[in-house]
Amino acid sequence: MVISKTEPPKVNFKVKGKCIEQIEQFKYRYLGQLISTDARSDDEIKSRITITKSAVTKLSHIVTSKRVVLLTRLRVMKCFVWSPFLYASKTWTLNKNAEKRIEAMEILIYRRMQRISWKEKVTNKKKPLAHAPCLTTQEEEEVHVVVVVVVVMVEVRLAVVVVVVVVVVVVVVVVVVVVVVVG
Repeated sequence: MVISKTEPPKVNFKVKGKCIEQIEQFKYRYLGQLISTDARSDDEIKSRITITKSAVTKLSHIVTSKRVVLLTRLRVMKCFVWSPFLYASKTWTLNKNAEKRIEAMEILIYRRMQRISWKEKVTNKKKPLAHAPCLTTQEEEEVHVVVVVVVVMVEVRLAVVVVVVVVVVVVVVVVVVVVVVVG
């Protein structure tokens, strides 16, 4: 595969006397990065935006929760949303269209964090939370701990609900048995 912005030149590669075929159009994933013969990053950026939106959806119960402090939500976003999006971003070739897509995705994520509906007409010029504080490695580790604690708390709450339901069912069965025996 020859990568070129213009028409790629014909190259004759020979291995043990046999010519290797040159592919004209090809998209190849290498180390998690989508590489194409035209040296554009549009498909890679679209793929990263899809991955990012999926991550935001999976974390929506934490990211949009009013009970979680804003700084903690920002830390969770940085660790679990921005990291996969920005992977290998230094190798992207950006054009105006790609920059607009990235900015629109960023605004969409910040709107979801603050529960701002698209109907509220918040323009892209107003970037809520755009100047979020940077995190140190220790703070990122603390975010991982916070997320684990939140997940454990949710599981504990579910266990408590199950126990309460079982107790209520047992009490109802006992009452029914007493009524049948006495009555």
